[in-house]
Amino acid sequence: MEGHWIGDMPDGPVEHVLLSPRFGQLPGFVRALAPQNLAFYEIGVFAEIGHSLTLRVKHFTPELAGWEAQAAYIDRPLVDRDSDQLLLRRRDFLANRAG
Repeated sequence: MEGHWIGDMPDGPVEHVLLSPRFGQLPGFVRALAPQNLAFYEIGVFAEIGHSLTLRVKHFTPELAGWEAQAAYIDRPLVDRDSDQLLLRRRDFLANRAG
């Protein structure tokens, strides 16, 4: 899964970079573009949680102000997969980590 991809969202292109896995985690970065500006950034980590794969993400404005609270993140658990595609839960579930 390591690599760089360019795709489309409703408001414009999106770039996604995934780094190589280390210590059971696969980190990634998203840059989403709107027609005339930067829409947002997203930092995510694919991690094994409870015998399955989950994408844990945080979003940031172009100025790096977080969308989620400092200790919060969104989990997108794996729902299904095939040979070349992962299907993650699309509905956002906000988790607030203690600490």
